[in-house]
Amino acid sequence: MSPPSRNSQINTRSITFCNWRPNKLLHALAKLVLIALCFLVFLVSTVFAFFPLYVYQCIVVILAKIFRSDLISIVAPRDFCNGLDDVTKKSAYFFQVFVTYHGEPDIDHIRSTFQTKVMEEKDIKNGKLLYEKFTYFIKPWLGYLFWSRESNFSLHEHIRLCEDTEHLLLSHPVVTEKDFTNVMGKLSARPLRQGMSPWEILIVRNFVPSKPKIHIGEETKISEGSRFILIFRIHHAISDGSCCFKILVTNLSGVPVPEIFSPSTRTWKETFCSTILIKLTTLVLFGYYQFKQIVLDVDKNIWNLSAPQTTGEWLFVQSEKIPLIGLKQMSKSRNVSLTALFNAGLGAGIRTFLKGTGQEDKIPETMRVLMPLPWKTHPFTGLVNCWSFGTLIIPLGPCLQQNLQIAEKSIRNCKKSPILPVNFAVPPLLALFPVWLFKILADLGLVTILASHFPGPKDPIQSFGRYWLDEANSWLDMRGSFCISTSFITSRGNLRVGVTVDKAIIPTQEQGDYLAFCISQEFKNILDIDHATRNLEQDDAKIV
Repeated sequence: MSPPSRNSQINTRSITFCNWRPNKLLHALAKLVLIALCFLVFLVSTVFAFFPLYVYQCIVVILAKIFRSDLISIVAPRDFCNGLDDVTKKSAYFFQVFVTYHGEPDIDHIRSTFQTKVMEEKDIKNGKLLYEKFTYFIKPWLGYLFWSRESNFSLHEHIRLCEDTEHLLLSHPVVTEKDFTNVMGKLSARPLRQGMSPWEILIVRNFVPSKPKIHIGEETKISEGSRFILIFRIHHAISDGSCCFKILVTNLSGVPVPEIFSPSTRTWKETFCSTILIKLTTLVLFGYYQFKQIVLDVDKNIWNLSAPQTTGEWLFVQSEKIPLIGLKQMSKSRNVSLTALFNAGLGAGIRTFLKGTGQEDKIPETMRVLMPLPWKTHPFTGLVNCWSFGTLIIPLGPCLQQNLQIAEKSIRNCKKSPILPVNFAVPPLLALFPVWLFKILADLGLVTILASHFPGPKDPIQSFGRYWLDEANSWLDMRGSFCISTSFITSRGNLRVGVTVDKAIIPTQEQGDYLAFCISQEFKNILDIDHATRNLEQDDAKIV
């Protein structure tokens, strides 16, 4: 058969171009029309909804200053978005960091150090206490939330031995990891007393960690000696996770902030023109991106339930310690970010769990995860919520390389799009709504998973002036329609994946432990694949 002539090749290219161009133009025009419509709806909403609500909120704030001397100030927008639930009825949306230390805990020493290093720290600019918010609790009034001061505040009530594990130690000599996770499930839903600031530090004595099962090269050995766990439970309305980690690692351990949080996650260069452009883009695209997140990109799978379908009772599990050096090597060799690798490993673990529990026919191609990120203006001092958020894709396909590409593409698209500055502008608008109305919006089941990623200390550090840190991890209580949350904590050369699941999707602790096993196993498989690949490359190099 003779090769096609040059004229036929040109004609083929022309036809292909003609077929492609109108489709792409129509898609672009349709998107522009949708953006224009959403912008129009946003303007109308601003005039007829947001502005009247803003006036009403201002009136409520003025009335509070006149008639309610017990109210300090209205809750800030991002605090408001996290403080919708009454913690005197049920604990919800608590950020829980637990840190394992070497040694025997001295509860009085821990209290006195916290008082000195945290409660008494002042802002060098104005002399005000940076952590006075630890003495506040939330009071609702006329549809909005206000801060009020806890009467008879005492660190003896907020920092204490964990009652559940103390009861366990009456009949058992030690607290194992399994005991600890079981206790956390009970503790998470326990309400706080009326008028108490929603945070506490609980000490778990006589803790014995499990032996690491995932390792590279020589098996990791556990050092001898006693250990205890410090559980830092803080309601998300008081602070975000970044401030919480900063207290533990900087205030109480002396490690500077830049060594915890990479500068690339905190700031990026902006000029006056780029700032104006970002604000204009946020204004124009605000309606479109909210429509896209609420309508076009809604997650649909068996784990994305509506708020009435959830139980509000949670199980807490965690993966094995996963060597970070192997994950970094894998990230470099596959040219993907660590976050993409974490998301792909999580997706593979969920896929294995669904297959192992007879739900193979219900495995979706992807799940969506909501990931809060510290905003560029985050002060990393005091107690604030300063974040935006993006939606990333968790791939659940059978091919690792394809999953890594999907996860990485999702992250890059999120970084390139205006979604982060747009979503940063969402809380101030939503905080104009009264609590009852905002709860309806907050309970929309848009994504399946709530995730967080925090870098812990890389090297051994000493906290409270005497206790050496062994490892750190975290769990996040959920609210609304979220059925699963995950935290990726890197600390002391290891990754731990903490998972919180609603009992509506995983009803028993045994099934929860199996999910943790599946996640650990898939990360082990990833490390084994990379280790085998590098060995083959070394063998090929020797042959050459």
